Amino acid sequence: MAAGKVHDHITRIVAGCSFVAVGLATRNLNVATWIMLGCWLGGYFLSPDLDIRSRPFQRWGPLRSLWLPYQKSIAHRSAWSHAPIIGTTLRLLYLGVMVGGLVLVGMGCGAIGFWLVGAGDRYASLETLLITQLQALFRFVWTDGGSHFWAGVIGVELGSIAHILTDHWDSWRKRQAKQRQKRRPPKGTSSHQSTQTPSPQGSKRQRSTPTRRSTQTRPARKS
Repeated sequence: MAAGKVHDHITRIVAGCSFVAVGLATRNLNVATWIMLGCWLGGYFLSPDLDIRSRPFQRWGPLRSLWLPYQKSIAHRSAWSHAPIIGTTLRLLYLGVMVGGLVLVGMGCGAIGFWLVGAGDRYASLETLLITQLQALFRFVWTDGGSHFWAGVIGVELGSIAHILTDHWDSWRKRQAKQRQKRRPPKGTSSHQSTQTPSPQGSKRQRSTPTRRSTQTRPARKS
């Protein structure tokens, strides 16, 4: 897996190139800007490496604990985090559910607090204002600013794809280096070195043969 600094550098390059390419193709600087911002967001804060304690995870600061259930549920570099479209969609949905849950919890705690101090009518007006603002936000996203929203989503996906391709390239490069290391002969040996094994000790033929002395018997002398 590539280092975090490498991913950040690649993200900046892809974000800048996407801004130039989309701006020249559409002549719409707003869409190009949203794609560039989405690409930067997808590489720096919504990276596929949110499934581990990575640099993007640390950038969330006090809110990084929101991603702890995500890390416990998804294995590192699995298809749920490092697959195109699937990983980005899952992270965006997860973030939306977590933020929505925090908003609901905050509204519930606020209702209890206002009720305890006897200011329930004030909370009712505050709740109405909050709901009105949320409705206006969703209306802007799905109607008026729909093109900007989807341009940002496409940018997030571009940042994710750049991260995934960088990881695959780094893994391929490391595999090639290991294969070259295996093919390299060990130090101190020559490629022309003979492969014959020495004969075991004691297999030499002994050439020395014992000499035999001929004994002659002399006849006994007659007295």
